[in-house]
Amino acid sequence: MSSEDSSSSVIEYQSDPSDSINLTTVSSSIITLSSNYIPNSTSSNKEFTIERIIVKNTNNNLSSICWNLFGFPAKKSKTNHQFQPIPGFVSCESCLQTYSFQSAFGTRVLNAHSCIQKLSNDKTSSWIAGTGIQTKLETMIKCYKHIQLPGKEINSVKDLVSKWLCQDMRAFSIVEDTGLRNLLQKFIVLGKCAAYGAIDVKSVMRGADVSSKHIYKLVDDYRIKLKDILKEPYESKCICACPDTWSDPHKQISYMGISISFVDENFKYIIFDLWCEPYLQDDHTDPSIQTSGCNKDIQGLGELSLHIRKQLRWRNKQKDKLYCTQLSLPRLLTEQIKESNQYLSKINENFEGTGGTLDDDTHADGTLDDDTLVDNYILRDRSCSIYIFLWTKKIMIICSAYCWTMLLLN
Repeated sequence: MSSEDSSSSVIEYQSDPSDSINLTTVSSSIITLSSNYIPNSTSSNKEFTIERIIVKNTNNNLSSICWNLFGFPAKKSKTNHQFQPIPGFVSCESCLQTYSFQSAFGTRVLNAHSCIQKLSNDKTSSWIAGTGIQTKLETMIKCYKHIQLPGKEINSVKDLVSKWLCQDMRAFSIVEDTGLRNLLQKFIVLGKCAAYGAIDVKSVMRGADVSSKHIYKLVDDYRIKLKDILKEPYESKCICACPDTWSDPHKQISYMGISISFVDENFKYIIFDLWCEPYLQDDHTDPSIQTSGCNKDIQGLGELSLHIRKQLRWRNKQKDKLYCTQLSLPRLLTEQIKESNQYLSKINENFEGTGGTLDDDTHADGTLDDDTLVDNYILRDRSCSIYIFLWTKKIMIICSAYCWTMLLLN
């Protein structure tokens, strides 16, 4: 807003010349203006101490109540000795508190100022007294029922809160935030649950200590569930475990951990983080990770190694002992194709030994007899999400988008 549009009326505040202006930053957007005495004040500060000026905003389109008290602080120009508004700031003419201000961001912060709140309350009280309207108690003071909910409902809410804290990496104290509780209270009021009505949110929400303790219970429950989920793929030796780095979106902290991925018996791709710890190094390249000591921690906990980027641990069984060999995804895919070809050759030899081939039992419409159909003949390499379907000497290889992406990166 230009100075010409906002300079019709001027309010002058006289003060002792020995006073000085002390600008103390309260937050990133609020500056407090006070008149505390500072002995070693500069000459530029003394120029502001002679008289404090606030230029009223005379825009006809103003609708916010804050402009009844707020105006633009001004300083006297050295050239023409006229008061010019200081751009980017507004001041309260009652307490002289100054805020940074841009019209694009609205007046929400200004309306929350204590002087504006007092002015608004005074106007509301005078209007009620003048009209003689008797308001209901519940409209003046919000009262909600404080009831004891069933334990099942309380545990359900605690589960959701604990999952929210863990998934979004939030601090435990956030569940005690006033704004969050006000929001939830509004949801409850809007919902008007038929069973309980507009209840007090304190009957549902628990504090940081309860949420912190409840997370330990959830961890134990999920560990039991994970054991059942991982039992079948682990026995089938089709679990792909690899190191991973990621950052949470709120605190921007980097983490190093282990990601487990596999395809279950229903051909559903599953991936989750098994373990992680903060990784505070600035350099996230492979040489830095290998020399930071994090590689040893991961290898000790998950029996993985960060020897070469984008490499996996692949376990095979030999002489009743497990041994590990590192295979990159291109090499792994190549080995699986070779094994599939060898498996097909053995199948053909078995059919030829019986005096026929699959083609001999194939009908004109391409179907097979039930006695020659070899158990639908499905091979599955779940560690790389590769499915190989075999029908009558034909191979269809379907590779997931994840696998192809990793192949291109290599």
